[in-house]
Parts: sequence; structure tokens; C-alpha cells
Amino acid sequence: MKHMEQHKKRLEKKKTRKRKIIIILIAILIIIALIVFYILRSNTADLEEITDYEYENTIENELAEEPTNELDEGIEIVDVSEMPSRANGYKVMGQIVLEKIGIQCYIFDTSSKEERVAALKVGTVRFRGPDVNEPGNICIEGHNYRKVFTRLTEMEIGDTFYIVGRDGRKVTYEIKEMIHNVEPNDMSHTSQETGNIRKVTLITCDPRRTHEVFSKSRAEKMSSEKL
Repeated sequence: MKHMEQHKKRLEKKKTRKRKIIIILIAILIIIALIVFYILRSNTADLEEITDYEYENTIENELAEEPTNELDEGIEIVDVSEMPSRANGYKVMGQIVLEKIGIQCYIFDTSSKEERVAALKVGTVRFRGPDVNEPGNICIEGHNYRKVFTRLTEMEIGDTFYIVGRDGRKVTYEIKEMIHNVEPNDMSHTSQETGNIRKVTLITCDPRRTHEVFSKSRAEKMSSEKL
């Protein structure tokens, strides 16, 4: 009996040692796994940081290298919710404002000579050229009426005015040239060869002459002014 009890004790000690060894091995494996996880996580974080840095630098470089569109310079977006699509029965393209001479009137777009003649009685009309505030030479004519272009000849080189389109773009123009006593058949100043520059030609008649003669005020978009 005594011999059997000693044998059982030895077996119990061996089992205890085995359990301790197994526990120690499991603990070592857990520690190794945690160390590997920490290393991998650190490397991933570093890689993400480097990738984000490279991405931000790439975006910044692309933005820096992206060319600016000169046609977008000097444009202000304004509220045109109160600008009608039609006024006095005519299609409204936009509005021209010459603050120096107190003029503010709509620019009409007409489809026939008869309609153009009628629209001139209540405002200004696009005689030739592109839509308002687009590259090209938009020629705007108006009668020598008190509320239209009667004081156009008072404008001087260097004076400014602005045009607001139906899309809300407000572009300021500077007078570059004043031309008087132009014969009606002289269309040289309505040329559309502008080199992709926005130009405006304002046309009115001269009431001091017995036949129709035009006074013209030519302007270009101000390239140096940020509105």
C-alpha cells in the first residue's frame, strides 16, 4: 500500500510539472503573438502615415501646377433671383450698369430686325457678338434716350461699368477707347476677333447730326481687379 501511494504522488508531481510547462509555453506564445501584433501594427501605421503624406504632397503639387483660367479672374457671383427672364415682352440676357452716368437697364436678346427696333424703345439690345460676359465682342446698342445711352459720351477712358448675366456672373469692364462720329456702314468696331478676350462695344446715335452717326465706347474686362 505504501508503495502504491508513493507511486501516485510521483505521478501527481509529473502531471503538475507538465501543466506548469504547458501554462508557461502558452504564456510565452501569447507574449510572442502580442509582440508580433505590436510590430505589425506599428509598421502599418507608419506606412499609412507615409502614404497620406505622399498623397497630400501629390495633391498640393497638382493644385500648384494646375493652370489658372484667366477668363475666371475678376468675376463675382451675385444674386439674380429678381432678374426676370423677360421684360416688356423681350428676352432678358442680362443687365448693364454704368454708375458714372446713372444708367441701369436690361440687355435684350432679339430674333429679328423688327423686334430689335421695338426693343430699343425700352432698353438696350445685343446688336452683334456672344452672350454677355463671354469671350468675344458683344456689341450693345441703345437709343440716345434719357434712361438709356443719352450720356454715353460722358464716359472716359479708364471709367468702368459692369454687366450681370442671367447666370449671376458679374464682370467689370474698363473703357479702353472712345470713338465718335462713326459712319453707319462702318462695322469694323464690331469685329469678333478678340483673341479670346471679353470685350464690349456700346453703341448709340448722336442726336446732334442730321443723319445717323454712332458714338462707340469700347471696353475690355478688367484683368487686374479682383471683385
